[in-house]
Amino acid sequence: MLIVGSCYSIRSERRLRQEVKMNLACRWFRGLGLEDKVPHHSTFSVNRHGRFRDSDLLRKVFGEVVCGCMVAGLVGGEGFAVDAPPIDPAAAWTTRGCHKAMFGYSLNYLIEMETAVILDAEATPTRISKEVDATETMMERVEERFGLKPGHIAGDVAYGTGEMLGWPVARDIDPHIPVWDRSAVASDGKFTRADFAYDKERDLYICPGGKKLKTSGTVHDGATTEYIAKRRDCASCPLKPQCTSGRERRVQRDVNREARDDTQSLMQTEAYAVSRGERKKIEMLIGEAKHILSMVRLRLRGLTGARDAFLPTRPRPEPEKARQPYRKAAATVHDGLINAK
Repeated sequence: MLIVGSCYSIRSERRLRQEVKMNLACRWFRGLGLEDKVPHHSTFSVNRHGRFRDSDLLRKVFGEVVCGCMVAGLVGGEGFAVDAPPIDPAAAWTTRGCHKAMFGYSLNYLIEMETAVILDAEATPTRISKEVDATETMMERVEERFGLKPGHIAGDVAYGTGEMLGWPVARDIDPHIPVWDRSAVASDGKFTRADFAYDKERDLYICPGGKKLKTSGTVHDGATTEYIAKRRDCASCPLKPQCTSGRERRVQRDVNREARDDTQSLMQTEAYAVSRGERKKIEMLIGEAKHILSMVRLRLRGLTGARDAFLPTRPRPEPEKARQPYRKAAATVHDGLINAK
């Protein structure tokens, strides 16, 4: 009955009960005869807070639908995409980009880009660090559950953090994610990080004056290492007015700097240009969740409630490309659900 409610955007459990009671197709899908009684609406709450969450049933149903799409040949696994909007106005206080400050959760989708099938969904607070963690979790879960590992993953600029870029690069997955490079930007007119040459073998920077900047190897905030010049080198350097107003020059380096450089090089490739266009299919699914499935405001509260609301959003292919194969997938999933009962 929850699947019926999700497919037809029925938010009220009382109205859902009435729909199943009166609609013969819903009765057939539920396995009820004409004389059988429809479960009371309170049964939803009892089971949701009990056996549904304890057994992770909704995620298992979600996985069955993905399996059906795979059997029907709708999932190739060549490239994935990820994104997340703010959803629930009764969650954490947050602001994203040009949007006004609001309360919201994030509905994180991981999709197969060619057919726009949703492979996984995860609810998180609306913070980019949590969304990056959710992306890693979803990709690991998809690989473990379905044996799918993409050749590349696409996302918008919000995912262009060092942590997010370093994770796929370490696993031989190309990040097709736009990256802002601010190493050549300086507001005070002094030398920027781009003016310092990095020596990978010796792990040090060479300044425009030819002096070395070394690091102790300490990672600050788990994200950056600092390279520092010797004070006597800076004191006698004729370029100091153009370099620093302090006693010595310091340069920060992201621990995932190599991943950022690799990603920037990928931005010039034809494969990246293709991914940039295909990634926008995920926006269609996000719009569907908000406006067709009525997820602008969630009825269930808390992160577990958000998860319960997000998981029944069905994985589905792009209609104009895969309508006929999806009917076969639906039949396969239906048989699987009946056997699971």
